[in-house]
Amino acid sequence: MDLKSLTEGRDAKLPSDFWIQWRITHFNEMLMNAVPLVEQMATLAEIELPINCDTMMSERYFIQQEGTSMSDLIRQEDNGNLSLRLSSLINLFPNNTYHYEELQCEISRTILQHGTSEMSRREAIKGMVFTPIQFCLLDEVITLSHAQKDNDTLLKNIAAALSGAWYIKHHRGKEHAFIDGLVSEYIKILQQVACSKQEAHRMAAFSLLAQSLLLLAGIVRLCKNDSAYALKLTEQAISYTIESRNMRLEAYGNCSIAGTFWIQGKYEKAVERATKAEALISNLDTISQSWILSELSYCQAYVGKPYEANASIKAARDLFDPRLPFPTGMQFSETALLDHAGITALRNGNYGEAATLFEEEAKVTQTPLGEVQAWLGRAKVEATRKDTTKNGGMALHLVGKSADRAREMESKLFVKRAYDIFKIDTSGTTDAYWKKYYKQFEAEHFPSMN
Repeated sequence: MDLKSLTEGRDAKLPSDFWIQWRITHFNEMLMNAVPLVEQMATLAEIELPINCDTMMSERYFIQQEGTSMSDLIRQEDNGNLSLRLSSLINLFPNNTYHYEELQCEISRTILQHGTSEMSRREAIKGMVFTPIQFCLLDEVITLSHAQKDNDTLLKNIAAALSGAWYIKHHRGKEHAFIDGLVSEYIKILQQVACSKQEAHRMAAFSLLAQSLLLLAGIVRLCKNDSAYALKLTEQAISYTIESRNMRLEAYGNCSIAGTFWIQGKYEKAVERATKAEALISNLDTISQSWILSELSYCQAYVGKPYEANASIKAARDLFDPRLPFPTGMQFSETALLDHAGITALRNGNYGEAATLFEEEAKVTQTPLGEVQAWLGRAKVEATRKDTTKNGGMALHLVGKSADRAREMESKLFVKRAYDIFKIDTSGTTDAYWKKYYKQFEAEHFPSMN
Protein backbone atom coordinates (compact mmCIF):
# COMPACT_ATOMS: atom_id res chain seq x y z
CA MET A 1 0.00 0.00 0.00
CA ASP A 2 1.46 3.41 -1.01
CA LEU A 3 1.36 6.61 1.05
CA LYS A 4 -1.53 8.03 -0.98
CA SER A 5 -3.67 4.97 -0.30
CA LEU A 6 -2.75 5.08 3.37
CA THR A 7 -3.80 8.73 3.60
CA GLU A 8 -7.08 8.06 1.81
CA GLY A 9 -7.77 5.17 4.17
CA ARG A 10 -7.12 7.34 7.22
CA ASP A 11 -9.43 10.06 5.87
CA ALA A 12 -12.14 7.43 5.35
CA LYS A 13 -11.61 6.25 8.95
CA LEU A 14 -11.48 2.58 8.04
CA PRO A 15 -12.18 0.10 10.87
CA SER A 16 -9.42 -0.84 13.27
CA ASP A 17 -9.26 -4.41 11.90
CA PHE A 18 -8.13 -2.99 8.56
CA TRP A 19 -5.21 -1.19 10.20
CA ILE A 20 -4.23 -4.28 12.18
CA GLN A 21 -4.17 -6.39 8.99
CA TRP A 22 -2.25 -3.71 7.09
CA ARG A 23 0.37 -3.48 9.84
CA ILE A 24 0.78 -7.26 9.93
CA THR A 25 1.20 -7.41 6.15
CA HIS A 26 3.66 -4.53 6.17
CA PHE A 27 5.63 -6.10 9.03
CA ASN A 28 5.82 -9.42 7.17
CA GLU A 29 7.10 -7.71 4.03
CA MET A 30 9.89 -6.12 6.06
CA LEU A 31 10.82 -9.46 7.61
CA MET A 32 10.78 -11.27 4.27
CA ASN A 33 13.12 -8.67 2.77
CA ALA A 34 15.43 -8.92 5.79
CA VAL A 35 15.93 -12.70 5.59
CA PRO A 36 18.48 -12.65 2.69
CA LEU A 37 20.44 -9.93 4.48
CA VAL A 38 20.53 -12.03 7.66
CA GLU A 39 21.86 -14.98 5.62
CA GLN A 40 24.62 -12.81 4.05
CA MET A 41 25.64 -11.44 7.45
CA ALA A 42 25.83 -14.96 8.87
CA THR A 43 28.06 -16.05 5.99
CA LEU A 44 30.42 -13.09 6.44
CA ALA A 45 30.59 -13.70 10.19
CA GLU A 46 31.20 -17.40 9.59
CA ILE A 47 28.42 -18.46 11.90
CA GLU A 48 25.66 -20.97 11.43
CA LEU A 49 22.08 -19.77 11.76
CA PRO A 50 19.89 -21.79 14.15
CA ILE A 51 17.34 -22.26 11.35
CA ASN A 52 17.45 -22.53 7.57
CA CYS A 53 16.53 -19.28 5.78
CA ASP A 54 14.17 -21.11 3.42
CA THR A 55 12.30 -22.32 6.50
CA MET A 56 12.35 -18.81 7.95
CA MET A 57 10.60 -17.53 4.84
CA SER A 58 7.88 -20.17 4.97
CA GLU A 59 4.39 -19.35 6.15
CA ARG A 60 5.07 -21.28 9.36
CA TYR A 61 6.93 -18.21 10.60
CA PHE A 62 4.97 -15.35 9.03
CA ILE A 63 1.33 -14.43 8.63
CA GLN A 64 1.09 -14.26 4.86
CA GLN A 65 -2.57 -13.37 4.61
CA GLU A 66 -5.76 -13.17 6.62
CA GLY A 67 -6.75 -16.56 7.99
CA THR A 68 -3.22 -18.01 8.16
CA SER A 69 -2.49 -19.51 11.58
CA MET A 70 -0.02 -17.80 13.86
CA SER A 71 3.38 -19.38 13.99
CA ASP A 72 4.57 -20.96 17.20
CA LEU A 73 7.17 -18.23 17.41
CA ILE A 74 4.66 -15.41 17.21
CA ARG A 75 2.25 -17.16 19.55
CA GLN A 76 5.07 -17.56 22.09
CA GLU A 77 5.87 -13.85 21.80
CA ASP A 78 2.21 -12.92 22.14
CA ASN A 79 1.86 -14.93 25.34
CA GLY A 80 5.17 -13.73 26.77
CA ASN A 81 4.67 -10.02 26.07
CA LEU A 82 2.15 -8.42 28.42
CA SER A 83 1.28 -5.59 26.02
CA LEU A 84 0.53 -8.05 23.24
CA ARG A 85 -1.37 -10.30 25.60
CA LEU A 86 -3.60 -7.46 26.76
CA SER A 87 -4.17 -6.31 23.18
CA SER A 88 -5.17 -9.85 22.23
CA LEU A 89 -7.70 -10.05 25.05
CA ILE A 90 -9.29 -6.77 23.98
CA ASN A 91 -9.28 -7.46 20.23
CA LEU A 92 -10.68 -10.96 20.63
CA PHE A 93 -13.50 -9.86 22.93
CA PRO A 94 -16.56 -9.97 20.65
CA ASN A 95 -18.33 -6.82 19.53
CA ASN A 96 -22.01 -6.44 20.43
CA THR A 97 -21.22 -8.09 23.78
CA TYR A 98 -21.60 -5.63 26.60
CA HIS A 99 -20.79 -7.81 29.61
CA TYR A 100 -17.49 -6.03 30.06
CA GLU A 101 -17.03 -7.49 33.54
CA GLU A 102 -15.79 -10.69 31.86
CA LEU A 103 -13.17 -8.78 29.87
CA GLN A 104 -12.14 -6.69 32.86
CA CYS A 105 -11.76 -9.70 35.15
CA GLU A 106 -9.56 -11.47 32.60
CA ILE A 107 -7.44 -8.34 32.12
CA SER A 108 -7.02 -7.91 35.90
CA ARG A 109 -6.08 -11.58 36.30
CA THR A 110 -3.56 -11.36 33.45
CA ILE A 111 -1.93 -8.20 34.87
CA LEU A 112 -1.52 -9.74 38.33
CA GLN A 113 -0.32 -13.16 37.20
CA HIS A 114 1.87 -12.29 34.22
CA GLY A 115 5.51 -13.05 34.85
CA THR A 116 7.12 -9.74 33.92
CA SER A 117 9.05 -6.95 35.61
CA GLU A 118 7.15 -4.20 37.39
CA MET A 119 8.51 -1.66 34.90
CA SER A 120 7.26 -3.72 31.94
CA ARG A 121 3.90 -4.20 33.66
CA ARG A 122 3.62 -0.46 34.22
CA GLU A 123 4.40 0.36 30.60
CA ALA A 124 1.95 -2.24 29.29
CA ILE A 125 -0.83 -0.90 31.49
CA LYS A 126 -0.12 2.70 30.55
CA GLY A 127 -0.32 1.77 26.88
CA MET A 128 -3.73 0.21 27.50
CA VAL A 129 -5.15 3.10 29.51
CA PHE A 130 -4.16 5.62 26.82
CA THR A 131 -5.85 3.69 23.98
CA PRO A 132 -9.36 5.20 24.33
CA ILE A 133 -7.88 8.71 24.30
CA GLN A 134 -5.86 7.94 21.18
CA PHE A 135 -8.92 6.39 19.56
CA CYS A 136 -10.89 9.62 19.95
CA LEU A 137 -8.05 12.02 19.23
CA LEU A 138 -7.20 10.87 15.71
CA ASP A 139 -8.55 14.21 14.52
CA GLU A 140 -7.07 15.98 17.55
CA VAL A 141 -10.53 16.70 18.94
CA ILE A 142 -13.23 14.55 20.48
CA THR A 143 -16.51 14.92 18.61
CA LEU A 144 -19.80 13.13 19.10
CA SER A 145 -19.99 11.99 15.49
CA HIS A 146 -16.46 10.61 15.62
CA ALA A 147 -16.94 8.89 18.97
CA GLN A 148 -20.05 7.15 17.68
CA LYS A 149 -18.44 5.77 14.51
CA ASP A 150 -17.40 2.58 16.27
CA ASN A 151 -18.97 2.51 19.71
CA ASP A 152 -18.35 -1.21 20.18
CA THR A 153 -14.59 -0.81 19.83
CA LEU A 154 -14.58 2.39 21.87
CA LEU A 155 -16.61 0.98 24.76
CA LYS A 156 -14.61 -2.21 25.17
CA ASN A 157 -11.34 -0.24 25.07
CA ILE A 158 -12.62 2.08 27.81
CA ALA A 159 -13.70 -0.95 29.85
CA ALA A 160 -10.20 -2.39 29.45
CA ALA A 161 -8.59 0.95 30.28
CA LEU A 162 -10.62 1.21 33.49
CA SER A 163 -9.22 -2.16 34.56
CA GLY A 164 -5.74 -0.71 34.16
CA ALA A 165 -6.73 2.47 35.99
CA TRP A 166 -8.07 0.48 38.96
CA TYR A 167 -4.81 -1.49 39.07
CA ILE A 168 -2.75 1.72 39.13
CA LYS A 169 -4.94 3.15 41.91
CA HIS A 170 -4.53 0.08 44.10
CA HIS A 171 -0.90 -0.81 43.34
CA ARG A 172 1.03 2.21 42.06
CA GLY A 173 0.58 4.72 44.86
CA LYS A 174 1.78 8.11 43.69
CA GLU A 175 0.14 8.10 40.24
CA HIS A 176 -3.30 9.13 41.46
CA ALA A 177 -3.18 12.54 39.77
CA PHE A 178 -2.43 10.81 36.46
CA ILE A 179 -5.41 8.46 36.90
CA ASP A 180 -7.65 11.34 37.99
CA GLY A 181 -6.95 13.23 34.76
CA LEU A 182 -7.21 10.15 32.57
CA VAL A 183 -10.54 8.96 33.97
CA SER A 184 -11.94 12.48 33.64
CA GLU A 185 -11.29 12.15 29.89
CA TYR A 186 -13.06 8.77 29.79
CA ILE A 187 -16.07 10.42 31.41
CA LYS A 188 -16.21 13.08 28.68
CA ILE A 189 -16.16 10.40 26.01
CA LEU A 190 -18.72 8.18 27.74
CA GLN A 191 -21.12 11.07 28.26
CA GLN A 192 -21.17 11.50 24.49
CA VAL A 193 -21.68 7.80 23.85
CA ALA A 194 -24.52 7.85 26.40
CA CYS A 195 -26.43 9.99 23.86
CA SER A 196 -26.34 7.14 21.33
CA LYS A 197 -29.58 6.10 19.65
CA GLN A 198 -28.80 2.45 20.42
CA GLU A 199 -30.01 1.37 23.85
CA ALA A 200 -27.23 -1.22 24.26
CA HIS A 201 -24.59 1.48 23.80
CA ARG A 202 -26.35 3.80 26.24
CA MET A 203 -26.64 1.11 28.91
CA ALA A 204 -22.97 0.15 28.53
CA ALA A 205 -21.91 3.81 28.67
CA PHE A 206 -23.96 4.41 31.85
CA SER A 207 -22.37 1.39 33.53
CA LEU A 208 -18.84 2.50 32.61
CA LEU A 209 -19.64 6.06 33.71
CA ALA A 210 -20.66 4.71 37.11
CA GLN A 211 -17.44 2.75 37.39
CA SER A 212 -15.39 5.82 36.37
CA LEU A 213 -17.03 8.00 39.00
CA LEU A 214 -16.56 5.37 41.72
CA LEU A 215 -12.86 5.28 40.83
CA LEU A 216 -12.59 9.08 41.00
CA ALA A 217 -14.46 9.14 44.32
CA GLY A 218 -12.00 6.64 45.77
CA ILE A 219 -9.05 8.78 44.68
CA VAL A 220 -10.63 11.96 46.07
CA ARG A 221 -11.28 10.30 49.43
CA LEU A 222 -7.87 8.65 49.67
CA CYS A 223 -5.58 11.35 48.32
CA LYS A 224 -7.42 14.60 49.01
CA ASN A 225 -9.35 13.51 52.10
CA ASP A 226 -12.32 15.40 50.63
CA SER A 227 -15.30 13.40 51.86
CA ALA A 228 -17.91 15.89 50.65
CA TYR A 229 -16.72 15.75 47.05
CA ALA A 230 -16.30 11.97 47.23
CA LEU A 231 -19.94 11.68 48.33
CA LYS A 232 -21.08 13.89 45.45
CA LEU A 233 -19.22 11.77 42.90
CA THR A 234 -20.54 8.53 44.38
CA GLU A 235 -24.15 9.74 44.39
CA GLN A 236 -23.74 10.63 40.72
CA ALA A 237 -22.30 7.17 40.09
CA ILE A 238 -25.32 5.55 41.74
CA SER A 239 -27.65 7.52 39.45
CA TYR A 240 -25.82 5.99 36.47
CA THR A 241 -26.05 2.49 37.96
CA ILE A 242 -29.81 2.90 38.17
CA GLU A 243 -29.91 4.03 34.52
CA SER A 244 -27.90 0.97 33.50
CA ARG A 245 -29.82 -1.36 35.85
CA ASN A 246 -26.48 -2.58 37.26
CA MET A 247 -27.35 -3.67 40.80
CA ARG A 248 -23.81 -4.75 41.59
CA LEU A 249 -22.37 -1.29 40.94
CA GLU A 250 -25.31 0.25 42.79
CA ALA A 251 -24.40 -1.88 45.81
CA TYR A 252 -20.74 -0.87 45.44
CA GLY A 253 -21.76 2.79 45.40
CA ASN A 254 -23.71 2.42 48.62
CA CYS A 255 -20.78 0.59 50.23
CA SER A 256 -18.49 3.44 49.22
CA ILE A 257 -20.85 6.01 50.71
CA ALA A 258 -21.10 3.97 53.93
CA GLY A 259 -17.31 4.04 54.23
CA THR A 260 -17.20 7.78 53.59
CA PHE A 261 -19.85 8.50 56.23
CA TRP A 262 -17.92 6.29 58.66
CA ILE A 263 -14.76 8.34 58.07
CA GLN A 264 -16.79 11.48 58.81
CA GLY A 265 -18.05 9.96 62.07
CA LYS A 266 -21.65 9.87 60.81
CA TYR A 267 -22.23 6.30 61.91
CA GLU A 268 -26.03 6.20 61.69
CA LYS A 269 -25.87 7.36 58.07
CA ALA A 270 -23.09 4.86 57.42
CA VAL A 271 -25.12 1.89 58.63
CA GLU A 272 -28.13 3.15 56.65
CA ARG A 273 -26.14 3.09 53.41
CA ALA A 274 -24.55 -0.26 54.17
CA THR A 275 -28.04 -1.65 54.78
CA LYS A 276 -29.13 -0.31 51.37
CA ALA A 277 -26.27 -2.25 49.81
CA GLU A 278 -27.29 -5.36 51.73
CA ALA A 279 -30.80 -5.11 50.26
CA LEU A 280 -29.29 -5.74 46.81
CA ILE A 281 -27.25 -8.74 47.91
CA SER A 282 -29.45 -11.66 46.85
CA ASN A 283 -28.59 -11.63 43.14
CA LEU A 284 -24.89 -10.84 43.50
CA ASP A 285 -21.78 -13.02 43.42
CA THR A 286 -20.30 -14.26 46.68
CA ILE A 287 -17.29 -11.90 46.61
CA SER A 288 -19.64 -8.91 46.31
CA GLN A 289 -21.77 -10.30 49.14
CA SER A 290 -18.65 -10.65 51.28
CA TRP A 291 -17.69 -7.01 50.70
CA ILE A 292 -21.17 -5.70 51.47
CA LEU A 293 -21.42 -7.68 54.72
CA SER A 294 -17.94 -6.68 55.83
CA GLU A 295 -18.77 -2.99 55.28
CA LEU A 296 -22.01 -3.47 57.20
CA SER A 297 -20.23 -5.16 60.12
CA TYR A 298 -18.05 -2.27 61.28
CA CYS A 299 -20.87 0.23 60.67
CA GLN A 300 -23.10 -1.89 62.93
CA ALA A 301 -20.35 -2.04 65.54
CA TYR A 302 -20.11 1.75 65.61
CA VAL A 303 -23.85 2.19 66.27
CA GLY A 304 -23.73 -0.18 69.22
CA LYS A 305 -24.89 -3.43 67.62
CA PRO A 306 -22.07 -5.86 68.52
CA TYR A 307 -24.03 -9.08 67.97
CA GLU A 308 -25.26 -8.02 64.52
CA ALA A 309 -21.73 -6.82 63.68
CA ASN A 310 -20.16 -10.14 64.66
CA ALA A 311 -22.76 -12.07 62.65
CA SER A 312 -22.12 -9.89 59.57
CA ILE A 313 -18.33 -10.20 59.66
CA LYS A 314 -18.56 -13.97 60.22
CA ALA A 315 -20.82 -14.29 57.16
CA ALA A 316 -18.45 -12.08 55.16
CA ARG A 317 -15.44 -14.24 56.04
CA ASP A 318 -17.35 -17.46 55.32
CA LEU A 319 -18.32 -16.18 51.85
CA PHE A 320 -14.85 -14.91 50.96
CA ASP A 321 -12.74 -17.01 48.60
CA PRO A 322 -9.53 -15.38 47.28
CA ARG A 323 -9.49 -17.82 44.34
CA LEU A 324 -12.62 -16.22 42.88
CA PRO A 325 -12.31 -13.31 40.41
CA PHE A 326 -12.76 -9.83 41.85
CA PRO A 327 -15.06 -7.68 39.72
CA THR A 328 -13.50 -4.44 38.51
CA GLY A 329 -14.83 -1.46 40.42
CA MET A 330 -14.80 -3.34 43.71
CA GLN A 331 -12.61 -1.65 46.32
CA PHE A 332 -12.24 -4.90 48.18
CA SER A 333 -9.64 -7.59 48.80
CA GLU A 334 -8.48 -9.96 51.51
CA THR A 335 -6.66 -6.97 52.99
CA ALA A 336 -9.90 -4.98 53.21
CA LEU A 337 -11.79 -7.94 54.69
CA LEU A 338 -9.23 -8.36 57.47
CA ASP A 339 -9.22 -4.61 58.08
CA HIS A 340 -13.02 -4.51 58.43
CA ALA A 341 -12.87 -7.52 60.76
CA GLY A 342 -10.19 -5.79 62.84
CA ILE A 343 -12.18 -2.55 63.08
CA THR A 344 -15.27 -4.52 64.15
CA ALA A 345 -13.35 -6.48 66.80
CA LEU A 346 -11.68 -3.33 68.16
CA ARG A 347 -14.95 -1.42 68.39
CA ASN A 348 -16.52 -4.39 70.21
CA GLY A 349 -13.68 -4.34 72.74
CA ASN A 350 -11.95 -7.53 71.55
CA TYR A 351 -8.45 -6.06 71.58
CA GLY A 352 -6.45 -9.27 71.29
CA GLU A 353 -8.54 -10.45 68.32
CA ALA A 354 -8.22 -7.05 66.65
CA ALA A 355 -4.43 -7.06 67.07
CA THR A 356 -4.19 -10.52 65.47
CA LEU A 357 -6.39 -9.47 62.54
CA PHE A 358 -4.37 -6.33 61.79
CA GLU A 359 -1.11 -8.29 62.00
CA GLU A 360 -2.52 -10.86 59.58
CA GLU A 361 -3.61 -8.01 57.29
CA ALA A 362 -0.06 -6.64 57.22
CA LYS A 363 1.22 -10.06 56.11
CA VAL A 364 -1.20 -10.62 53.22
CA THR A 365 -1.38 -7.12 51.75
CA GLN A 366 0.27 -6.57 48.38
CA THR A 367 0.22 -2.77 48.24
CA PRO A 368 2.07 0.02 50.11
CA LEU A 369 -1.15 1.68 51.27
CA GLY A 370 -2.48 -1.71 52.37
CA GLU A 371 0.49 -1.93 54.72
CA VAL A 372 -0.20 1.56 56.04
CA GLN A 373 -3.82 0.64 56.69
CA ALA A 374 -2.79 -2.48 58.63
CA TRP A 375 -0.12 -0.63 60.64
CA LEU A 376 -2.59 2.06 61.64
CA GLY A 377 -5.13 -0.53 62.74
CA ARG A 378 -2.52 -2.24 64.89
CA ALA A 379 -1.36 1.11 66.29
CA LYS A 380 -4.90 2.05 67.27
CA VAL A 381 -5.25 -1.21 69.21
CA GLU A 382 -2.26 -0.26 71.37
CA ALA A 383 -3.33 3.36 71.70
CA THR A 384 -6.84 2.48 72.92
CA ARG A 385 -6.71 -0.95 74.53
CA LYS A 386 -8.09 -1.48 78.04
CA ASP A 387 -7.52 -5.20 78.50
CA THR A 388 -3.82 -4.95 79.36
CA THR A 389 -0.96 -2.47 79.55
CA LYS A 390 -0.63 -0.35 76.42
CA ASN A 391 2.51 -0.61 74.34
CA GLY A 392 2.82 3.08 73.58
CA GLY A 393 6.24 2.65 71.98
CA MET A 394 4.87 0.19 69.42
CA ALA A 395 1.96 2.50 68.63
CA LEU A 396 4.29 5.46 68.13
CA HIS A 397 6.63 3.45 65.89
CA LEU A 398 3.77 2.24 63.69
CA VAL A 399 2.23 5.71 63.53
CA GLY A 400 5.54 7.27 62.47
CA LYS A 401 6.29 4.89 59.64
CA SER A 402 2.63 4.96 58.54
CA ALA A 403 2.65 8.74 58.30
CA ASP A 404 5.91 8.73 56.33
CA ARG A 405 4.69 6.07 53.89
CA ALA A 406 1.28 7.70 53.47
CA ARG A 407 2.89 11.05 52.72
CA GLU A 408 5.18 9.36 50.19
CA MET A 409 2.09 7.79 48.56
CA GLU A 410 0.36 11.21 48.65
CA SER A 411 -2.54 9.97 50.79
CA LYS A 412 -3.92 12.79 52.93
CA LEU A 413 -6.54 10.43 54.37
CA PHE A 414 -3.97 8.07 55.91
CA VAL A 415 -1.76 10.92 57.11
CA LYS A 416 -4.80 12.33 58.94
CA ARG A 417 -5.65 8.90 60.41
CA ALA A 418 -2.06 8.49 61.60
CA TYR A 419 -2.19 11.92 63.23
CA ASP A 420 -5.45 11.13 65.01
CA ILE A 421 -3.95 7.95 66.49
CA PHE A 422 -0.81 9.88 67.49
CA LYS A 423 -2.97 12.34 69.46
CA ILE A 424 -4.81 9.46 71.17
CA ASP A 425 -1.56 7.69 72.06
CA THR A 426 0.06 10.80 73.51
CA SER A 427 -2.95 12.39 75.18
CA GLY A 428 -2.74 13.06 78.91
CA THR A 429 1.06 13.19 78.96
CA THR A 430 2.34 15.56 81.67
CA ASP A 431 6.01 14.57 81.92
CA ALA A 432 8.16 17.39 80.49
CA TYR A 433 10.64 15.04 78.78
CA TRP A 434 7.96 13.08 76.94
CA LYS A 435 6.04 16.22 76.02
CA LYS A 436 9.21 17.54 74.39
CA TYR A 437 9.85 14.21 72.66
CA TYR A 438 6.28 14.04 71.31
CA LYS A 439 6.58 17.59 70.02
CA GLN A 440 9.75 16.66 68.09
CA PHE A 441 8.07 13.49 66.79
CA GLU A 442 5.10 15.53 65.60
CA ALA A 443 7.31 18.02 63.80
CA GLU A 444 9.21 15.21 62.07
CA HIS A 445 6.32 13.02 60.97
CA PHE A 446 3.46 15.52 60.69
CA PRO A 447 5.01 18.73 59.36
CA SER A 448 1.81 19.73 57.56
CA MET A 449 -0.23 19.47 60.77
CA ASN A 450 1.80 22.13 62.60
